[in-house]
Amino acid sequence: MFALYFYSAPAAYGQCDANEVTLSLTFDSWAEEAGWSLSDANGEIAAMGAGSYAGMADAVEVLCIADGCFTLAITDAYGDGGTGWTVTDANGMVLSSGNGSGSVSVDEFCIGPVEGCTDVTATNYDPNATDDDGSCLYLGCTDEAAFNYDPTAGENDGSCEYPLCDWAGTFCYESSSDMQSYGYAVAPEGQSIFLLITDGAIEDYWDQIYVYDGLDIATANILWSTGFQSVTGNEDISGTFIESTTGVVNIVIDSDASVSCGTGSVVSISWVAQCAFPGCVDAGASNFDPFATEDDGSCEYVGCTDAMACNFSPAATTDDGSCAFESLIVTIDPDNYPGESSWDVVDDGGNMIASGGSNSAELCVDATCYTFTMYDSFGDGMCCSYGDGSYLVQDGNGTTLASGASFGASESTDFCLPAFPGCMDELSCNYDAGANFLLVHTDYRNSCPTHGPNHIGRY
Repeated sequence: MFALYFYSAPAAYGQCDANEVTLSLTFDSWAEEAGWSLSDANGEIAAMGAGSYAGMADAVEVLCIADGCFTLAITDAYGDGGTGWTVTDANGMVLSSGNGSGSVSVDEFCIGPVEGCTDVTATNYDPNATDDDGSCLYLGCTDEAAFNYDPTAGENDGSCEYPLCDWAGTFCYESSSDMQSYGYAVAPEGQSIFLLITDGAIEDYWDQIYVYDGLDIATANILWSTGFQSVTGNEDISGTFIESTTGVVNIVIDSDASVSCGTGSVVSISWVAQCAFPGCVDAGASNFDPFATEDDGSCEYVGCTDAMACNFSPAATTDDGSCAFESLIVTIDPDNYPGESSWDVVDDGGNMIASGGSNSAELCVDATCYTFTMYDSFGDGMCCSYGDGSYLVQDGNGTTLASGASFGASESTDFCLPAFPGCMDELSCNYDAGANFLLVHTDYRNSCPTHGPNHIGRY
């Protein structure tokens, strides 16, 4: 309860050891109807007076009150007002004044230092406060379960964010962004989070982008940064992929006052952040995803799915039309100078489908016609002055399609696959209409032998 003294000024000023204020009242013709009360900030009555002013034109009440804010109520018993008032401090400064109307007129005033929130941006700003007492509260997240909980927030503004596994954002950074955060993501406790920048660019050298593994932009928390190159231009940052084992990524821009996304000079930056990027993690798959962190069983393998083909791929899930059914076996037995030897296979369209040096090879090719050429860069073939070298080309059935050893700079042989060896001369009695490769002796006798060819194709 505040101390209150009533005494007539200026009789005993020394009696007040707090704040002396003077309440001056002027009455209408019915002073006996007038009354007043003074309440403190808690609503408690500190002083009051009523019904004692009959026959008076005016009155002065000297009060002694503590520091704080007060509410003065001027009342009229009849309900028609008519009482005027003025409240002044010891220095004559007017703290409150007015003319009563109706049953009650109310006014507030403060005296002495008043503690409270002096920040006009706070939700509990007190315009009467003269001394800030640290009680200011602000709009923000008031949920302690949110990662952006603000202990100074006095009113929830709907900004609370909670750990999630799926985040995304797009921003256009402005010029003169001084280490400003433009986006962040927080994973549930104990989980990593992966950040993928899907699109965007920065002004190289003059602007920098940082990714921190925490909301605190301390140097120790930098996961990745770029933009420090000593050349000017825009740097494409799309495809940047970063893992944060702390479960937090924070995208920060430090830009100069010139080129920015805001000026239209560079494109907006888009990003996604997830606890995992499901996809195909097998680099051998046709749909391999270099950003996938977790295999989702979606891997697809393109190739030949026909088990009868020589290039059949047991792992293939989608046939790409590449199946071939003809085997071609190239066997090279080099001479003393293998570096001089080389070979190639060209199809009937002029396309080289295979080549080699002194190495042997087993090929899987389409059914068509080919030319096999053996080369010797020195021009002395493979036999016999400098070793007994040779070459042999066979199909999958072991049929010899080309062979040789003694030649000059090159030697070529034409053949078709599949190979159907036989007599190709219509005038011969052993002519084979289905043959496409001459492997047997042509016989022009009136009657052909009934025995088959020997191992070299002769009767």
